[in-house]
Amino acid sequence: MVLAKCLMCEKESFDPAIGKCENCDAGRMTPEEAEEAKKIMPDEEVIQFIGVHNLDTSEQLEVNKLATEYYEKLKRQIKNILGLKVHIKTHENEGNRKKFSIHLQTRSPTFTFESTKAADFELAKALHKAFQDLEHQIQHQKHSDDQKPRTREPQE
Repeated sequence: MVLAKCLMCEKESFDPAIGKCENCDAGRMTPEEAEEAKKIMPDEEVIQFIGVHNLDTSEQLEVNKLATEYYEKLKRQIKNILGLKVHIKTHENEGNRKKFSIHLQTRSPTFTFESTKAADFELAKALHKAFQDLEHQIQHQKHSDDQKPRTREPQE
């Protein structure tokens, strides 16, 4: 099956054989109709959580709150962010404390950023470490914090 780019969701999920998109159920439409539909339809902001079923309710609320706050920051740094994946692993040793390992992945059309370095006994601390590492990678890649503007001197 050959899929085409959907005008509505802009993903390779439009099936020309049936005339529908598998992702957003959009039918055949002109580019003008797709632009009009995009204005009406709100943007889907995707934050995918993996491994939160192992957490209790208060920890789940904390993860949701922090991920949503940092997602807003990431949207300002990456203008066309496609989604954020938050993977939480809990390691329970023979003691009474849980160790949390956080893996983050965010996607844009040109780059994929991943953070796998954060692990801590406190969930909030591990999440902050992971998101700060992700922000650092984005700043490094995009050079959004340059000290001075790059201008070229005209040559004579």
